Amino acid sequence: MLQKFGKRVMNNFGLKILAVLFAVVLWIVVVNIDDPSNSKPYTTSVSLENKSYITSMGKWADYLDGKNSLEEAVTILKRDTRHFAKRQLTWFRREQDVIWVDKEQFHWNEAEILEYMMSVLKEQDLLG
Repeated sequence: MLQKFGKRVMNNFGLKILAVLFAVVLWIVVVNIDDPSNSKPYTTSVSLENKSYITSMGKWADYLDGKNSLEEAVTILKRDTRHFAKRQLTWFRREQDVIWVDKEQFHWNEAEILEYMMSVLKEQDLLG
């Protein structure tokens, strides 16, 4: 019975056109149906931290727009980078669990530094 139906569909051009039209109508219906998921508005307050770092790209935009010279833009970015580095150091100094690694003590050998860091992590049972 399935073979007869298959032959009828394969040989009947009208059924092929009907199937295509049915597929198109079904596609149009699916595309035009509203999203079935429920959407609820959600509001939250957002605070922007390190705004000066985020907006530092504006210094380059000022240069590209011709508002600042290249030297002035570079000077401002260098200054802002120094200030950001100072804020990072201040933050790290306040943290109790920070372990400082002096790269010069390891002769700048990254493999030795990594080995030291892994041993510290194992000692503190932070590495499995």
